[in-house]
Amino acid sequence: MTRRISGSASAIAMLLAAAGCAATTKVDRAAGDGLYLCRGVGVSNAPPTDSRLRVVTFRTVVRPRGRMLATAPVAGCLSSGFGDRRGGAGVRHDGIDLSTNGADAIRAAGDGRIAAVSRLRGYGLTVDIDHGSGVMTRYAHLSRVADGIETGARTPAGAVIGFTGRSGNATGVHLHYEIRLDGRPVDPLSLD
Repeated sequence: MTRRISGSASAIAMLLAAAGCAATTKVDRAAGDGLYLCRGVGVSNAPPTDSRLRVVTFRTVVRPRGRMLATAPVAGCLSSGFGDRRGGAGVRHDGIDLSTNGADAIRAAGDGRIAAVSRLRGYGLTVDIDHGSGVMTRYAHLSRVADGIETGARTPAGAVIGFTGRSGNATGVHLHYEIRLDGRPVDPLSLD
């Protein structure tokens, strides 16, 4: 049975608000000011930044295959970028990590259907959302999922789907976020 998860009257407004709140007290920036590298964290695969450590390639919303998605669906700072990295939890990193101050709300990056809620090796508690046209988003290391989040449920953009955590292979509370096209991970910060 497919259920619809209740959302706000304006899911797109929630999506933009969720995507625009990429700064936290860890970086002492105003919400909506962009995405910043976490202070005091060496990000070996960091994307280009300005002198204030603001990620210059950050866009609030991207549109892979015409599907509007938030680039950072939780308020956090960037603790790991996409691609090859030195040290830590492996060499290849297929998403971006957004560090948070605690178990913060994670919002659906776009309209879609919950493809899976599972525990995956390394990822821990994970939610996958199918957005159609071969576009999927993955949210990993969750502490818990929100009420009503189950395989097959529909979810609007901006709906709370879970909370950041450190399940799986994680050294701190964060969201591991992936955008996948036809099952292959792509850098969320490189999309238009």
